[in-house]
Amino acid sequence: MADLVRARFIHKVLNEEAENFLQGQTSRIRSVLTDRTGYLLSHRSAVAKGSDGDFDGVIEFVHPAYERFLDMPRLSGQQKAHRRRIHNRPVMKMYNRVADRLMTEFTSLMQAALKEEIDEIRSKFLSGT
Repeated sequence: MADLVRARFIHKVLNEEAENFLQGQTSRIRSVLTDRTGYLLSHRSAVAKGSDGDFDGVIEFVHPAYERFLDMPRLSGQQKAHRRRIHNRPVMKMYNRVADRLMTEFTSLMQAALKEEIDEIRSKFLSGT
């Protein structure tokens, strides 16, 4: 049961951080980019993969390839354009938040809450509702 609780915690943290990443990146893209067709915002996704019984959790990002190029500084002649910081910085911030949460939030209170959640899911599954 302890392994199941730990795996559920990892999966929960990854799901929450993937959602937070997309929300933060969406607001950043909307504030920084003025010429928009909507393609960049509509073709992005972040999904936490790995079952609740698996310790190998992964967040998979899908985005248009040119998103990475929008994040790079450009040199045109002698003028230096500013970075838009819509990809690399948010990804690294999310990575650091995930690492911090996995190290600090797995307390006895969290374990008890997750055990109750798992028991509730099991009882619903066994009762057929």
